[in-house]
Amino acid sequence: MKKIIPIIFFIHIYIFSSAQGSLPDKRSYFFEGIFQYGSILPHRIAIKHLRTGPLFGYEFKFGIQTTSNNLWKKIYNQPEIGFGFYGANLGNSPVLGNPNAIYSFIRIPIKRGRKFIPFYQIATGLTYNLKKNLAIGSELNQYFNLSIGGRLKINPKLCLINEIGFTHFSNGAVKKPNIGINSFSYKLGLNFNTVQQEFIGREYEIPDFEPLYEFYFFYGAGLRQHNSGDEFYFTSTISTGLLRQYGHKGKYGLGMDVFYDETLYIFVDDEPFLKYALKQGFFLSHEFIISGFSIVTQLGIYTYQKSFAHHTFYNRIGLKYKFSKHFFANISIKSHSAKADFIEAGLGYYFLR
Repeated sequence: MKKIIPIIFFIHIYIFSSAQGSLPDKRSYFFEGIFQYGSILPHRIAIKHLRTGPLFGYEFKFGIQTTSNNLWKKIYNQPEIGFGFYGANLGNSPVLGNPNAIYSFIRIPIKRGRKFIPFYQIATGLTYNLKKNLAIGSELNQYFNLSIGGRLKINPKLCLINEIGFTHFSNGAVKKPNIGINSFSYKLGLNFNTVQQEFIGREYEIPDFEPLYEFYFFYGAGLRQHNSGDEFYFTSTISTGLLRQYGHKGKYGLGMDVFYDETLYIFVDDEPFLKYALKQGFFLSHEFIISGFSIVTQLGIYTYQKSFAHHTFYNRIGLKYKFSKHFFANISIKSHSAKADFIEAGLGYYFLR
């Protein structure tokens, strides 16, 4: 998990640094203080008893309002980016602990008005101070939050923040148990800007987009446990796919995976032949593009699994970064329903037509 979090932070550091050189003389920084109230959401009967009270939390944020001629920032209506600190009482401190998180975020305006800006926000980072229990088996975990809300203008430098959000803590099955903890909360806070905020959006000319086709090949690897206290087993993935980029913001496609998972040997009494550790499947894919990065989501179906056939479907969520004309890095969590299978990280090759 310690190796995964820096990769996640690198994404926002890259976006944050790319905003610096294109801002006006009076750079627009902001500070936020947020209170939240909600509840954990038991997604399995086995952890329902962990919810014994309401969730109370707080956040402090520092960010910057981008104002740039970069195409991706114009496409996303000049997003806000920054870093934050999270703290919460999940309603059952003796069992769950009182988690804290350090995270980076990107907040994307949906539409800019004179008094009100609706937005959605993606945040991810590192969680600590969670106690080990039936849902979490590690001291360090990933923090992920998805929120939708709005910013209401009080005066030129002060705004009221209203949000509703979903938060997830897990370690991606790096260490068992890893059922994960989910929560839902309402957030209320204040946003203070160092200069007068620009609420009305500028009119930007967005160039037309000609659809592109992308073929790629990817190899990734990882480690996983089968049960708590077990040794770690090697996993790897070979994946190939075809994508059609339909616009500046996204692409869709399909592909094929071949998985190698040493934990599958546990379920056979025969000699550990390679065929028992292999699974093969086909998937549908979508990528949400932000600058040189993509947020990847996939839904797949197994068409070959020799030793352990208790799952029919699998899914992925991950991050892809194109660091050259033909190569990309990728890190993702493969899962079955809401349960993580393993984390895979690796490199891929692509070309466009």
